Amino acid sequence: MEKILDAAFLGERQQAHEYLAQMLDLPSYYGKNLDALHDCLSETRELKLIIKNTQLAGDYFRILLPVLADSCSEVILEEESTEIRDDYDDSSDGDN
Repeated sequence: MEKILDAAFLGERQQAHEYLAQMLDLPSYYGKNLDALHDCLSETRELKLIIKNTQLAGDYFRILLPVLADSCSEVILEEESTEIRDDYDDSSDGDN
């Protein structure tokens, strides 16, 4: 399976985990932390991530990237401004 992510949503901890939960269809029990992310992604079938707009990523992305690389079959980073899937709803207040 291949998923395309926008690094602009991966720079801050809370927003990154909300975004990943939605875009990667993580289970409802996903704990929205790095250990839970690793566990959930390790349970899935082969996952290839393409992360676009890496130049827009904030500080948390540097912490997140090794977990993604360890948990997925392949991670491709692209430093470009491109339009990607716009089905992420970033209006969530984080009280989930």
